[in-house]
Amino acid sequence: MIWYFLFCLLLIEFAGLVLFLPKSVVIEIINTERMASARWFGDTKTIEMIEASKANYEYLFVESGFKEAVYDTFYTDQRLERGNKALDWVNDEEFFATVNERLEALFYLLQAMLFRFDMFLICMTLSLLILIPTVIDGLCRWQIARSSDQNASINVYNVSERMFYLLLALPIYAFFMPVPITPVAFTLWMGMLCIAIYCMASNLQHRI
Repeated sequence: MIWYFLFCLLLIEFAGLVLFLPKSVVIEIINTERMASARWFGDTKTIEMIEASKANYEYLFVESGFKEAVYDTFYTDQRLERGNKALDWVNDEEFFATVNERLEALFYLLQAMLFRFDMFLICMTLSLLILIPTVIDGLCRWQIARSSDQNASINVYNVSERMFYLLLALPIYAFFMPVPITPVAFTLWMGMLCIAIYCMASNLQHRI
């Protein structure tokens, strides 16, 4: 049930961004994230990320024909209805300009999503240096508590487990958030994830 709710929430978020987020704001977000990436990873790595995200964008949305199909469906095909008296409201140039701007904002948003995904993968890779020792230390503390007959806290485990699953879903929403997502955000996310994993590992029930 909770996953169904989260999926519906994601669809609502995406629809709201496509319908109401101005193209200029999306472009500003992209530029801000690229500058932040350059400060963290350096200009060379950032350029590689930009090129990789552009290549993925071309492959997924341009070469596949997806972008052309979207424009044909929501823009070009409506123009063919000109002259139909029942659709006079569609013949407004301002309406088509609005549709065109919404479509441009959509594809800029998809470009931003792909760049964020590359940034997320890099942060995840670097965070393994912290995540792996965190899991090992948590399991060691659990083993010590198990050997000394100390009771593990089922409440701490349950809260940490819920926090863990919530944090796993958070990056999916972050990819579409209408605010700049920098490496700092992904680093903070990984820090919270490490805390949740540590609390889970150190409070496993002894019957395991």
